[in-house]
Parts: sequence; C-alpha cells; structure tokens
Amino acid sequence: IGKGGVNSKQICRSTGAKLAIRDHESDTNLKNIELEGSFDQIKEASALVRQLIMHTSATLPAKQPSFT
Repeated sequence: IGKGGVNSKQICRSTGAKLAIRDHESDTNLKNIELEGSFDQIKEASALVRQLIMHTSATLPAKQPSFT
C-alpha cells in the first residue's frame, strides 16, 4: 500500500503483524489484504489499513462519467 509499499511496511513495523496484498480471484479491480500475527497485532494492523483506505478514498478525485 503506497508507493513502493511504504505504508504497508510502516504498518508491519508499528504493529508487528505481517501484511500481504494479493490479487482477487475473480475481479482484477480488487485486492485481498491478508494479515498474520497475534490477535492484538491483527486488530491494530486492520484498524490502520482501514484508516489508510478511508483516507486514500477520500482524497482521490471523483471519476467523471464518460459519455461516448
């Protein structure tokens, strides 16, 4: 997550959890995020990932409809 995985690495360093991003099986527009660690590590990493996704989604420009 982030350029060069900078955010993913930071989440791993700060929580101790392992984070992997994998392609979705049936939808190429989606990704699966896998977390591994203790319950508390996963809980904290999950909260940080959600926060990052919400922040990123809020700062992306809205897609304009295409009329062709």
